[in-house]
Amino acid sequence: MPTNEYFDRLIELRHTEEDENGDLVPSAVPSYAYSARVSVARAADFAAQTEGYKAERAYRMWTRDYNGEELLRDTLDGLTFRVRRAYERGGKTELTCEREVTVCLA
Repeated sequence: MPTNEYFDRLIELRHTEEDENGDLVPSAVPSYAYSARVSVARAADFAAQTEGYKAERAYRMWTRDYNGEELLRDTLDGLTFRVRRAYERGGKTELTCEREVTVCLA
């Protein structure tokens, strides 16, 4: 992972719970962190395909800022994603995400 990247993208992170219908319900209190939007790694894209989802975006952030949240909203474009994989290395965590269209965080 590059050491000179800029964490210039503010993301909103939330834990979720499933309701009685199996729908994701986001927590009321979000956390925020700065990240860098990065290309989805080929290995992550392949793993996503074998698990039956499309890896649409990846974000890299400081590991200390990630606490296992399941939902991510990019505050720049307002799109919401489900965190499908988290890979930690060298004090940074890379999140591989799938677009989530059934949850509104606004």
